[in-house]
Parts: sequence; C-alpha cells; structure tokens
Amino acid sequence: MTQEFQRFTKRYVNVLGVLIGLTVVSSILFYSGCGMTGSPNTPTPTPTPDNVPPTSTITSPTEGAFVLIGKPVTITGTASDPGGGSVVKVEVSVDGGSNYSAASGTNAWSFNWTPSALGPVTIKSRAVDNTGNVQNPPAEIHVTGDAPPTSAITSPTEGALVLIRGRMPGALTGRPARSDRRRSKAAPWTTLETCRILRRKFTSQSTRGRLRQSRPPQKGRLY
Repeated sequence: MTQEFQRFTKRYVNVLGVLIGLTVVSSILFYSGCGMTGSPNTPTPTPTPDNVPPTSTITSPTEGAFVLIGKPVTITGTASDPGGGSVVKVEVSVDGGSNYSAASGTNAWSFNWTPSALGPVTIKSRAVDNTGNVQNPPAEIHVTGDAPPTSAITSPTEGALVLIRGRMPGALTGRPARSDRRRSKAAPWTTLETCRILRRKFTSQSTRGRLRQSRPPQKGRLY
C-alpha cells in the first residue's frame, strides 16, 4: 500500500510539473507572438485638426492709389496657410465685401477689375484652405476711382473765321474814297474781331491812300 501510494504521488507530481511547464510555455508564446518579429498593436495617433485660417495680402494696387475709371486694373496678391494646410482658392471683393468673386491662382493670385465709378473704393481679399477655413477678417486696401483729365478750347469759338496772316488790333473799318462815292453804291464797312472781312468782297475803287481792295485779303499781306 505504501509503495502504491508513493508511485501514485510520483506520477501526480510529474503530471503536475508537465502541466505547469505547458502553461508557462503557452504564456511565453502568447506574449511573444510565437516567435514572430513584430511590434505590439499601438493605436494610430489622431491628426491634430487644422483650425488656423489661411491669410492673404494685396500687393497691387497699393493703399491710397488712384485708378482710372473705364481702364482695366489687375489686382494681385499672395496667400498662405500657417495651419499646415494648403490654400485652395482666393476670393476678391471690389465693393467693400458685399460680393466676392474667385481670383486666378492660390499662393500667388490675380483678379481683373475695371473701375466704373468715381470716388473711394474698398478692395478686399480672403483665402480658403483645404479644410474649409476662411480668412477672417479679410485683407483690404482703399483706392480712389478717378477720371482722365479733360481740356476745352474757349477761343476762338466754333465756326469763327481768322486771318491767315495779319494784324487786327480791334475792328478794321473802311469806306470808299470821296471821288468814288458818286459812282459806287458801296457803303462804309466795318469788320469785327471774328474776321468776317474774309467774307466781304469789294469792287475796284481808288482810295487815295486810305484803302485799296479789289478782292478779299490775301495770304501774307498786312492791312
């Protein structure tokens, strides 16, 4: 009986040792991935959201510039996104921010505009990035719509007649000679500063040193 118990105890100890050994080996294999090379499952970090809006600047025209109405003006500028994203578009307003239109380009952009009214104009620009952030407040400059200079001719007036060459200090007057008054119906005449003498024709008359004129004043002749 004693020998039987000893044999049973010895077998039980052996079996128990084997079970313990298997348990240890299983734990080692489980935590080491069965000998395969690899890293433990590490959660992927969540990207930091881009909450920083992009920025834009207007480089031309400059603040306080004058622009001619009816003449095309190219508005230019730059844009960037300090939040790490990218600028996808730039919008421009030429009515103080009431309406915006898309510009051409992103980081370097341009916008064509033709001023149509006199007076001050507020130009604004705003950038939009790839996550939907919109620049606020927009960049802005102030310009003034101006008209081209004009000129007017006040004298001589439209349709006036002028001497080809001569001197006319005031009005030019004349009358037929006394000896000719009996034979001619020509009346005394006077020209105004509008030089209407060019329209007057006379018959041949001797004036005895006063005035002799058989046809309108000639070019290059002084009277």
